[in-house]
Amino acid sequence: MIMDVKKKWSALFTPLIFLACTVNAETNSAEQPIPVAGNGEVLVVSSEQEAETEKIWDVWHSLVSSAVADSIDSIDQFFGDDRFDDENRRSRLFTGIGVKYEQEEGFSLVTDLSLRIALPRLENRLLFFVDGFVIDDDPDSISYVFETAKESDSDVGLRRIFSRDEFRSLNTDIGIRLGSTSQVFGRVRGRLLIPMDLWQLQLSQRVTWFTSDGLVTTSEVRFDRPMANDYLFRSTTSLTWEENESGWTPEQSLALFKELSPRRSWRLVLAGTWPESPHTTAANYSTILTYRQRLHRDWLFLDIAPGVEFPQENNYHANALITAKFEVIFRKR
Repeated sequence: MIMDVKKKWSALFTPLIFLACTVNAETNSAEQPIPVAGNGEVLVVSSEQEAETEKIWDVWHSLVSSAVADSIDSIDQFFGDDRFDDENRRSRLFTGIGVKYEQEEGFSLVTDLSLRIALPRLENRLLFFVDGFVIDDDPDSISYVFETAKESDSDVGLRRIFSRDEFRSLNTDIGIRLGSTSQVFGRVRGRLLIPMDLWQLQLSQRVTWFTSDGLVTTSEVRFDRPMANDYLFRSTTSLTWEENESGWTPEQSLALFKELSPRRSWRLVLAGTWPESPHTTAANYSTILTYRQRLHRDWLFLDIAPGVEFPQENNYHANALITAKFEVIFRKR
């Protein structure tokens, strides 16, 4: 019992300690050394010169940071990054349907749904949301599709957005997770963005409590760097702790994005996950190339994603796969 309490508190406070160390390191790095000439004498710099130099550097830093942020946001919006879903304040309906083929499992039907209804009387800070994702392993049977949907986890609830700007956000959810055993949940989600010249650092923390599954926390560190010729490099590291599972689940992914035109882009992701570390038995390594095309205006998209994975449960034998999916977005212009 005591060990369970220690694990729970450790899961809650570990991200906070990490964030405090990051802020402390950033503060220390901001201290400027005293200018010294070659003969060891201290250089005298007027306050006007210092002010002018700082102003030039501030303007340069602001311009570079804005260009980096705009480039990253453009790619994320095109690929439908979860961050925009979590912080969206407008009514929107997203639905997708497609087919997935795996060498080991064969064909399956993939469907997902994301609904946001903003309440304008509360300045769009309170939203009703529905999130669902279903993989049907027997697409030839309509009755099996409904059974799979009943067994899948879908979230329904209300979201309160407390704050959201270019550098930080905080929101909370309360709702019901539907599935084989329905349960009530509450969630707190926060994000901090730190511009670093040509790099952008994003720290995210999510804490969720379920009536049946208990406490689940996920900490994430993401580095982004736009590159020449419309490339974007991204490194994402996350760590998840679940009260009803043993150990931790670290995940690491390296992604390269390429914008071919305003209508077409591709994304290459190398990823690894190690559930219930350090005694994992279900590790998985994968590489997936996603080609995304806007077919009509800004509401109809096509994703084609071939790849290969190496699951530990299958002795790391290669399992080739490919997914083709149409996505439709309804939103107020």
